Amino acid sequence: MTMNYNFQKDMKAIREILGMTQEEFAEKIGVEQAMISRNELGKNLPSSQLTERVYQFAFDKKIQINQLKKMLWPENLASDHKLLFHGAKSEIAGEIDVTIGRTNNDFGCGFYTGESYDQSISFISNFNKSCVYFLDFNNVDLRCKKYNVDQEWMMTIAYYKNALSKYAEHPIVQKLVAQSTDITHTHMNLVLFRYTKLLSQKNYENYF
Repeated sequence: MTMNYNFQKDMKAIREILGMTQEEFAEKIGVEQAMISRNELGKNLPSSQLTERVYQFAFDKKIQINQLKKMLWPENLASDHKLLFHGAKSEIAGEIDVTIGRTNNDFGCGFYTGESYDQSISFISNFNKSCVYFLDFNNVDLRCKKYNVDQEWMMTIAYYKNALSKYAEHPIVQKLVAQSTDITHTHMNLVLFRYTKLLSQKNYENYF
């Protein structure tokens, strides 16, 4: 999936919400009117300086552009699609792929997505270059495994966090790994992944 920021639509929406002409808007953010016109028409690739000025101006005016998108985007989704959100500390370079992201995520490579915009921003709001990605997700014919928040879930996460390397060959661990990999993607209840406070190394030893 190739990312599309829709900056030209964002800028035009911000300007129209404020009831400004292109000239008025350009003056407020300190650029030429021609730059606003060419960007709204998609004739220019926006510079990082322009995007920062536009979004900062919207923020100062208390325009929550992503909240508007969150409300409007579902109207354009096909019936068998879902709108998912991913919060990132910085921009994801290149095309989105399941292998992009930390290699030690709870269930291997990749990155998290969720159905809550508010949850996506809650973990990255304090980072200067944070981004929220809106994903049009087609789950037709997708096989998945649903985890309850229980010991099996925590043990599986612990394995992928390399916290169970000592027990990697244990039959229980091997069974959990086999169950987690015999799927296309993993679905789980939305919780805060602070399992390290729930399971200590001593707990693992008692379990085995």
